[in-house]
Amino acid sequence: MTNQLKENIKSLNNSLKNREWLVGEQMTVADVQLTLAIVELEQCIIDTNFRNSINNLNAHFKKVTETEVFKGRLGCVK
Repeated sequence: MTNQLKENIKSLNNSLKNREWLVGEQMTVADVQLTLAIVELEQCIIDTNFRNSINNLNAHFKKVTETEVFKGRLGCVK
């Protein structure tokens, strides 16, 4: 994984520090798009040590993928 990608992920993680959602007080298309964009990163690219350091992004990912919108539609998301 490149340093630029890591910096971008850290930036997203920091943006979610004091927020439940990316924009506003409910899930929006921005949250769905972010989650879709990081599915492969979460599964294949991010190493375990780095993944453990991005708690805010991990919590956001989990929250979005556990909604009814995602249940049963992205069987590959774990």
